Amino acid sequence: MGYLRQVLTRCDFPGLPAGKGEDDADLKAFYDGHYQRVRYFVHRHPSHALVEVNIEEAVAGKVVEEAFGILSECWTVRNASSGAGGGWHGRHDRLKALLLGRRPQ
Repeated sequence: MGYLRQVLTRCDFPGLPAGKGEDDADLKAFYDGHYQRVRYFVHRHPSHALVEVNIEEAVAGKVVEEAFGILSECWTVRNASSGAGGGWHGRHDRLKALLLGRRPQ
């Protein structure tokens, strides 16, 4: 089991209770449900802007630059480590806060 999957299965997210997520279908359902909840929230709160970025596209940096005003050169791969955990190692509390819509500490 990959590190990110281990982190996700330990956390207790809305739509993905602790202990769930070892099955690909569970993670797909969680992702799809979270995606729909975010889109619904933004729809109901028009003062919020939803920026969707396909991070696998070559133009991802340009999209981020146009949306947030940061230089596209700042958009780079930081967690491509083949080691255990990659860029997520030790950061599951931050990930959980972000997925729950809270400000990470």
